[in-house]
Amino acid sequence: AAGQGEGARGGGDEDEELARALSLSLQEAQKRGKLGQRTGGASAAPAPLPRGLPSGLPTLQKTPSAELRLAQQSAAPPALGRQDSNELARRFENMMKWDDTDHPVCLWYADVRQGVGFEGFDILSLNERFLLQYISRGLLNALNSAVPGGFKNLSRDWRNMRSEEGAEILRKVEGYALRARQRAAVSAASELKVGAIEPSYVITIDNLLKMLSIQLRLKNGLPVVIMGETGCGKSSLIRQLCAILSLPLRVLNIHGGMAAADIVGWVSAQIRLGEEALAPEEQMVLLLDEVNTCNCMGLFKEIVCDRSVQGRFLPDNIKVIAACNPYRLKSAAALQAEGCGLVFDHFEGRALGDNVGTGIHDPLKNLVYRVHPLPESMIDHVFDFGALPPETERVYIRAMLRRQLGIYLRQEEAKDRKAAKNKNNIANKNEGDGEQKALTEKERIKQLMAQALESSQSGGGGGRYGGYGSYGGGGRTGVHGSGVGGGAAIGRTGGVGFRRGAGGLGFTGAGAGNAARNTLAQLIAERKRVEQGQQQQQGGLFGSGSGGGGGGGGGDAPAVTQEEMKKMMEELEQQGKNEDGGFVDFVEVFAELICTSQEFVRRHHQGERSVVSLRDVARCVKIFRWFGEHFANYVGQKAGEGGEGKEKWEAADFFNVKPVARPYVRQAMIMSLAYCFHARLDRAARREYGAALQRAWERLQEPVGYEEVGTLYAALFGGTPQRVPRYGPRCTWLELNLGRFTSIVGDVMRRFVSHLRLGKGIALNEALLENLFMIMVSVLNRVPIFVVGKPGTSKSLAMGIIQSNMNGEASDSEFLRALPAVEVFSYQCSPLSTSAGIQQAFDSARRYKMQSPGVITVVLLDEVGLAEQSPHLPLKVLHKVLDEGGDYALVGISNWALDPAKMNRAVHLYRPAPTVEDLSRTAQGMVQSAMLGGFLRQIARAYNSVYSGQRQRDFWGLREFYSTVRHINRQLTDAARRKEDQGLDGAVLMNAIQRNFGGKPEEMKGVVETFFKAMGIGVQDMPRLPTTELIRQNIASPEARHLMLLTKNNAALRLLFDYNLRQHDSTEVIFGSDFPLDKTDLQICLNLQTLKTHMAHGRTVVLVYCEALYESLYDLLNQHYSEFGGKQFVRLAFGTSSKLCEIHPNFRVIVIVEKIDAYNRLAPPLLNRFEKQVIERANLLTEIQRQVVATLAAFCRHFATGKAYGKASVSVLRSAFCGYHSDMLSSLVQSGGSIKDLDQFTQDCLGRLLWLATPEAACRVLGDEGRRLSLQQAHGVNVAEAYFKQQRHSDMVDFAKGMLDEWSDDFGSQVCLLTFSPMTLQSGTVLRTQTKWRQTTVCTLHELSSERDLRQAAADFFASAAAKAEADGSGSVFLLQCDPQAGSV
Repeated sequence: AAGQGEGARGGGDEDEELARALSLSLQEAQKRGKLGQRTGGASAAPAPLPRGLPSGLPTLQKTPSAELRLAQQSAAPPALGRQDSNELARRFENMMKWDDTDHPVCLWYADVRQGVGFEGFDILSLNERFLLQYISRGLLNALNSAVPGGFKNLSRDWRNMRSEEGAEILRKVEGYALRARQRAAVSAASELKVGAIEPSYVITIDNLLKMLSIQLRLKNGLPVVIMGETGCGKSSLIRQLCAILSLPLRVLNIHGGMAAADIVGWVSAQIRLGEEALAPEEQMVLLLDEVNTCNCMGLFKEIVCDRSVQGRFLPDNIKVIAACNPYRLKSAAALQAEGCGLVFDHFEGRALGDNVGTGIHDPLKNLVYRVHPLPESMIDHVFDFGALPPETERVYIRAMLRRQLGIYLRQEEAKDRKAAKNKNNIANKNEGDGEQKALTEKERIKQLMAQALESSQSGGGGGRYGGYGSYGGGGRTGVHGSGVGGGAAIGRTGGVGFRRGAGGLGFTGAGAGNAARNTLAQLIAERKRVEQGQQQQQGGLFGSGSGGGGGGGGGDAPAVTQEEMKKMMEELEQQGKNEDGGFVDFVEVFAELICTSQEFVRRHHQGERSVVSLRDVARCVKIFRWFGEHFANYVGQKAGEGGEGKEKWEAADFFNVKPVARPYVRQAMIMSLAYCFHARLDRAARREYGAALQRAWERLQEPVGYEEVGTLYAALFGGTPQRVPRYGPRCTWLELNLGRFTSIVGDVMRRFVSHLRLGKGIALNEALLENLFMIMVSVLNRVPIFVVGKPGTSKSLAMGIIQSNMNGEASDSEFLRALPAVEVFSYQCSPLSTSAGIQQAFDSARRYKMQSPGVITVVLLDEVGLAEQSPHLPLKVLHKVLDEGGDYALVGISNWALDPAKMNRAVHLYRPAPTVEDLSRTAQGMVQSAMLGGFLRQIARAYNSVYSGQRQRDFWGLREFYSTVRHINRQLTDAARRKEDQGLDGAVLMNAIQRNFGGKPEEMKGVVETFFKAMGIGVQDMPRLPTTELIRQNIASPEARHLMLLTKNNAALRLLFDYNLRQHDSTEVIFGSDFPLDKTDLQICLNLQTLKTHMAHGRTVVLVYCEALYESLYDLLNQHYSEFGGKQFVRLAFGTSSKLCEIHPNFRVIVIVEKIDAYNRLAPPLLNRFEKQVIERANLLTEIQRQVVATLAAFCRHFATGKAYGKASVSVLRSAFCGYHSDMLSSLVQSGGSIKDLDQFTQDCLGRLLWLATPEAACRVLGDEGRRLSLQQAHGVNVAEAYFKQQRHSDMVDFAKGMLDEWSDDFGSQVCLLTFSPMTLQSGTVLRTQTKWRQTTVCTLHELSSERDLRQAAADFFASAAAKAEADGSGSVFLLQCDPQAGSV
């Protein structure tokens, strides 16, 4: 047992506080004294205090408990009542974080040798100065002198603790219970497996204290709720703790799609498993991970705090740990920057937090993590780990690099040791000592140094201090002096070389000096003998020696010259120092660059630490290793082929950072940093990031201090050592700078992508190049990746190219044939996606992988950002899938970033907006006309100006630019085919602009001027085509984008047919339905089936109110077609289901939307897929029709207000004319046919307009004689005669008797009756009994459940009406009643 405390509680005598703190830490172990003795664990002593401690202990200087108490008060629960997200976020923000306190822990170690008492204790704390800060120096001295050897670790720096030592502390704290579980685990055939200890996990003082806190809470039955930023190591810490303590761990990865029944079922299953498989001494731990992502917080509170499930208590040997992400609001800057350039919230009238395109309220929109608030009872038990401090993170990064990259180094060392052992296993005989094994160079050096040390000590007391002098037993001397009884001491540095300050070097006495000098000379000669492979004679090398000492007396002249001795001594001084650029140095430099990258990304995101974590470091190391193996296989092993004369090298040389492989080590390091950090930044930040790496590397090139060299030579031969700069790890060969970083990234990407076949008309621009490279590397390494960018940045195109090229052995290039084949499983995300649908895609990939293990399965989430808006939180299932891992890859395509918890679990590629140069390069790959090549840069510059200057951001995007270039290129190519000498003139340019930059008539003039000015073409008197002609061109052009018509009051649908833009026999109209049963997946499937049928036959499909269909038509609207056997196919997707369907070349899609929705509600990715044109009735009027509309408007104003001049509000006009709107008069005029007689046409329109006048308005006119006369004089309308005598306004029976036959044509009549009277079910009976229309069918719209019901009712009516007419010639009426208050119209 171990005691843990936060210090004294404050108040009272300080001595009593200390005694109380120590006593509390010992009480539990006192009760378990025998257990501590049996296990040698960390235990507490019998009261009062351990033996040897002084009775009068100095007191604590200060306690941290006051800070903790103040923080708890600041985070106190608010008053009861409904809380909003801001209040909850402030509550969590004020909670004390893990790093805000020191977390001191006192560990007492039982004395197993004597059976009672303690042999020592340790004090652990996050604060390395804790003892000095909180305990007086007198207490420290008393503790250090109390028990000899017992408290020697009090001043230890625990930051240098080894992982094995930390694990041993945890095992000691667990004590007897751990041994009992281990015995039970061996004896019992348990289904519960204890997880293996992760060897790469690094235990630091930080996570050791966290583990101890969790461990002690579990031991004492307290709830454990861990909160921390994503990637801070919550889950991995618990897994490692359970593995060390031999505790079986069961993990439930919770996500937003989970229901309470799922959680109850899982916990109940674990209880049953525990009862069946656990021995009485055993325990198991349940980890509820991401607990606040699911809206079942009441259930989790019961499980964690009350230890029960629906009233059933958990067994005592089942422990529960909950982990969660913090409830934290996004900063204002983060909200502004998170859209990756896409701005959706244009409509200020929409409720805050409503999702784009759905209107679904999103209460979690402004949260950093899409999580639910914790109940109050759980908040009291929260451990807020926060985020890893930079220094702690740096320790983890270094350790991860050493462990992950050192595997090759360890393999190489083992190979070298084995080879050296075999080579030196030869026996030699020494004089008087018999036969002994030959010594390796290292062992020989150690022996000679020991002899030198022994000979120097024989003459007197050895020197203890560094420098040029030595303190002997009888005197002090310098290097060249002598002293009575003096001696020489040679300091050792690990038995290999010499270092200043590590023991000193000095000589006193002639005999001892010669002896030491002679032995040193032997050492140097031995070094040279080994290097030259020559056998040297034993004995003195400097001639006769006099006096005591160990050198051989008398000898020949020196075997080496003084200059050679100097050179070798300098080499000896450098022994033990790392070679610049070796593995150890490289790890330090790489770790520093990774830390710089992490901090740069956080600064770029306004200090948000959750954007990067140790997960990114792990991915960086993984990609570095992959690049190392790739370069070794494809470059190192092929070096020298083709007569290049280069030296071959292999993976071991790469990871040992051998000089021959260093150019590729540099490339691998830069590419791994670019892959994990550089790719997620925008264009400006990328340059800043490269500069930040350059500055970090340059700081490493600066000296960290100074040192003296030549001390060994100066001691032997005289002279003065040199003072030179001392450097830390720096790897000068990296030569890292911004230019080199940028060039290497581009060159390596192009080398990889050069093996892919892009297809005709596809330009390898910057966006496509990076997309292809990042997706390919991610797929090959099974690293999840989210590709985020604006529409038109080649995201889907890149995935299609990867899929079509990576076919395993069937691939086109040798490089790709060596790689596995790729099989893609797509899921089309939408704002109504569910977790079950996404999980099904992963399950399908997993099943396919089991059947085809040699294939890489890829789960592709199309438009994954839309699923983020779903109220079902379906993307939380990604946490579970990504954390559990799997032998498959994940590619997510989105137009905006996801929340940090998901982005943190994957690589993030953000495609910034292209530059003018990149746009020009892209256009070069798209065009075929030489006449256009010289204008591409001007077109790109003009587009860039239009894009940056548009009033509604991203209404026009990259697709407009691409389509403009293709349109102009197509026009010029067709002209060349017709052998017409047509250059890029104003007509071609005007047509391209009108076609591709429509939708905003008020901005068209500025767009035209921008393009014409950039092209140097005059715009004066340049005619523009009417909207109807632009629509005809689009429909007739198979290569053009599909068409979106922006309209008012759904007028475009009727205008398409009225102006003969479309014919009924070749057009199918699909309406979105608001009937209850039509808001299901079934109706979407039925609509897709209808569209598929017409798509194959080349009919035009018009979509009205069909938002639910758009995401299923992702590839269709993007025109991502495939060609097989001379036919074109396109993928139609719905959820996890997708199918290639044939598409006729003449097939076109026309989408009709309200103009206000296009400007305020529809997302830019949808808008950018279409050519957009505004088609309103007012814009299509002829000049004579405008005159009629003006006359009708004057009549309406005069009729409603009694004033012949002035303006009338819409509300006043609606009170006089039912359903009045701005386009009503235009509609009336356009529906009247051609105008042959203007006066007669106007009178006919006035008469039809009176049919919509309300009786109250007509009576007001009759009551005002002046108004009545003025109307008759100005417009020729006698209201009394026309309204009350010629027209039928009294009731429905009167209207049916007089008007149904009169308004009938060859197809019958279609009438809309507007009434203020309550609707009654007796309407049909009244018509049947009081009129001639005996065959009347009544259908009430809001009583129908689906569109199919309405279609069936109409079909049944027409069938019966036809039969009735054929039988007796009588007519029929279909009365469709619609109540706007009860329906959705």
